[in-house]
Amino acid sequence: MPKCPECNWVPTVEKDWECHKCGAIFNTFKTGAICPSCGVIYKKTQCPECDGCFPYEEWFDDDDFLFTPISSSQKEDMNLLKGQ
Repeated sequence: MPKCPECNWVPTVEKDWECHKCGAIFNTFKTGAICPSCGVIYKKTQCPECDGCFPYEEWFDDDDFLFTPISSSQKEDMNLLKGQ
């Protein structure tokens, strides 16, 4: 379960973040810190509780870090955005 490395705030399933590139609203922990709309990969996630901004992996304990796999449709979308 993710939690803020600074204040230990635990995000709820309902909590969403906004993509700074395209404005899409999404839950960064459901998508593995990848905007599902434009494919931007976020290396850091900002905590809405303490406003700290930390590397995505720091939100997880070493023994429970889970990478959310990208679906095949997300891969296709990302390739289209990259012009591949």
